[in-house]
Amino acid sequence: MLATGLVRALELRHDWSNVSSALEWAITRKNDPDTGVSGHELAGRLAFGCQGLWESQIPAIEGRRWVEQIASGLAPGECLDWMHYIRAVLAMQLDDFVVVHQQLDDLVESADTGPQAAAQAAGLLAFLSCRQYLDRARELVAKSVQICDTHELGPEH
Repeated sequence: MLATGLVRALELRHDWSNVSSALEWAITRKNDPDTGVSGHELAGRLAFGCQGLWESQIPAIEGRRWVEQIASGLAPGECLDWMHYIRAVLAMQLDDFVVVHQQLDDLVESADTGPQAAAQAAGLLAFLSCRQYLDRARELVAKSVQICDTHELGPEH
């Protein structure tokens, strides 16, 4: 499965200019009158699909630039939550762990973060914290479990 993903990412690398053009086009779009989806939200959906590509083939700095540009035009909500999450993951690719911890912590602690993104952020931050900050890691795992239980997320729901 991993080999298939890497092969696909290599194939997409040649199409990066097309992906980049699609993101640029989406950002400049007005709200769709039929669906009400903004150009930035459409770009956010495209960016979510590009996350693996940015992690494996295209420099993460390019992905982070796109995610930050898209996030700047989004209203609070699920799409913005995921842009912040992707930005944190890309910061990990860039070994910028100060940024990673701050962004994930902001997602976990913000009342505006949706439950899925908050649970993901808490789980990832717990994983990253467990080697140095065991008490914080335990607290984050408990918070992630609480979010999942409260919002009926996860395999048992």
